[in-house]
Amino acid sequence: MADPQKPDPNVFWCPECRAHGKYDRKRKSVSTEHGGSRTITTHHCKECEAEGGKPLDLRNEACSTGKIILWAALGFEVLWIILGLSGGHLNRDLFIMILVTPIGCLVTWLCIEGKGIFLWSRWKKWAKERGWEEEKPKAE
Repeated sequence: MADPQKPDPNVFWCPECRAHGKYDRKRKSVSTEHGGSRTITTHHCKECEAEGGKPLDLRNEACSTGKIILWAALGFEVLWIILGLSGGHLNRDLFIMILVTPIGCLVTWLCIEGKGIFLWSRWKKWAKERGWEEEKPKAE
């Protein structure tokens, strides 16, 4: 295996050991509120059993989910405005919905992807301490 202290965002990283290392996949069946079940796969360090992951995968997943939630928030905002304008004026309840929707979407995103965002930020700090530099987006 490569040097566990050499930063690579495409390799499993353990936040407890603060190093790249070997991991086990664990699958867990979770019941849904509709009586069904779904399987969740997590990655755990072989050394300390802490949950970790591939930092770049976690960041990309958080960005993808964030985009979906952003579009949903924008859709709801447009819906609230259309409903308000069709009634001739924006009443207090619609105004509150317009304000609360983005906050609710942000909280939802953090609940879904918070662990991945946290792991990415910890890995990025650790990697920068070891000389890693994030790739700059290419200008078109």
